[in-house]
Amino acid sequence: MTPSIFATEWAPRNLQSDKYRLSLKGIFQKVRKLGAPYVHLVYHWNFERNDISRIRDLIDTYGIGVSCVHSLTLLNRPNGGTELVTERTQLMDSIRFARAFDCAFVACNFGANTSRDEATAIRECRTHYADCFTMAADQGVTILVENTCTFDLDEITATADGIRKLIEGVDSPSFKLQFDPGNMHSAQEEAYPYGYEHLKEHIRFLHVKDMATFDPNLDLHRRAKQANKHIETHTHVSISVPLGQGDLNWHGLFASLIRDEFDGFFDIEPHT
Repeated sequence: MTPSIFATEWAPRNLQSDKYRLSLKGIFQKVRKLGAPYVHLVYHWNFERNDISRIRDLIDTYGIGVSCVHSLTLLNRPNGGTELVTERTQLMDSIRFARAFDCAFVACNFGANTSRDEATAIRECRTHYADCFTMAADQGVTILVENTCTFDLDEITATADGIRKLIEGVDSPSFKLQFDPGNMHSAQEEAYPYGYEHLKEHIRFLHVKDMATFDPNLDLHRRAKQANKHIETHTHVSISVPLGQGDLNWHGLFASLIRDEFDGFFDIEPHT
């Protein structure tokens, strides 16, 4: 397993305050200072198209590789027409960026869409993005869909069963899972052992953040919620906390990853 750091906390959209804002150079310096050999970058949040050459220079200068390019695409969002063209273009651009950074992974999310039932959503994903999956395979890139937790829990990737249906329904070797146990826990599904054991054959990348049930009596929890470092559904609020201070069984999960010879990235996602 190889550590990486997800650079979302240093992007303008996620900043708790301007003091956390980092330039691209600052991100690479920070990751090296923290001792990780890789960084996970987000298209349109950490970089734009005209930054590609600069990022390649930073990779060489700091000896920090790019583990994954997050495309910020939602595969189930478009209802056709220009929306679909935009989403496909952004995903294909991210595949090209990944190859420019000698990176093997591009991340995306699925998203909810009330105009489609589950079976239709899977079928249209397979059809609409077929050439993206082919392009990724040709380039040696795997597109990773992340399991997410939405307020209404109406997205297929909110459950382990839904994730499995999606990946196996799309049925492409270049479409696999970016497993986020914290999101699964926040959706009130057991991330380990159930989620992991149910999905392990499809897991290529791991998000590492801990989550705890919100306790308004704890100052850390109140501050985290105020900073929007929480996941909320109709019935439950989870707070992102430092690794080891939450509800997830990380010791058991990492023991199983070692047992199963997982050789992908574990991506530290410090929403704290």
